[in-house]
Amino acid sequence: MHREDGTRWMVLGASPSAPQFHTVPNVDVVVSAGDGILLQRPDYYILTEEVSLRRYHDERHKARALGTKVIIRDGLKAVFRGKFGSDFDFPCDGYITDFTGGSYKHSHKHYTPGKYAHSCAGCLALQWAVNHGAIEVHMVGLEGYTGGVDYFNGSQGNDLSARVTQSNYGPLVQRITETHPDVQFTAYGDLKYSLTGDNVSLVKGDPTQPQPQDAGSPLERSVQ
Repeated sequence: MHREDGTRWMVLGASPSAPQFHTVPNVDVVVSAGDGILLQRPDYYILTEEVSLRRYHDERHKARALGTKVIIRDGLKAVFRGKFGSDFDFPCDGYITDFTGGSYKHSHKHYTPGKYAHSCAGCLALQWAVNHGAIEVHMVGLEGYTGGVDYFNGSQGNDLSARVTQSNYGPLVQRITETHPDVQFTAYGDLKYSLTGDNVSLVKGDPTQPQPQDAGSPLERSVQ
């Protein structure tokens, strides 16, 4: 596996505080998922589900033309081809493989460095960062879900996502931080799960406040 050792990463999700913190300075590599591509063109975009596939088709292709690498879950193309037809295809630059055993609900118990535990796209993006040699990780827009307004675009989550936050999402993030004690993690926003540790810093935010600086167009960011 290619590793970008010694780098400072931002993992960019879609929680309400993401617009406030996505311009965190001194970041070398950005990996995002879902709505995060609307805020900033990432170096890596993790694609794991149909909603992002369909909703951000244009943004994904524009970003890829400028250097973003689109990474998909292994087997996803076959699933989508079966659902949308044999002619369904889209460009990608790599696959997430080497999943550990265990169900989605309890995958945090099976997390192993260098492999991937089944989870949502944001947690897969976090695993992508630590598996590629990050020494500092800024977790922006990874607040978890309540079933209320859980996205910066005002969309609501659901009861299932709220339950998964407690059974899988939060425990998996905790497990990742504990398994990588030499990596410094900074989590931004109002987390809906518990996260502690000597290598963890928490930065509270108010998504109604202005962004700390103007990042410009999400497609203007140069490739690191």
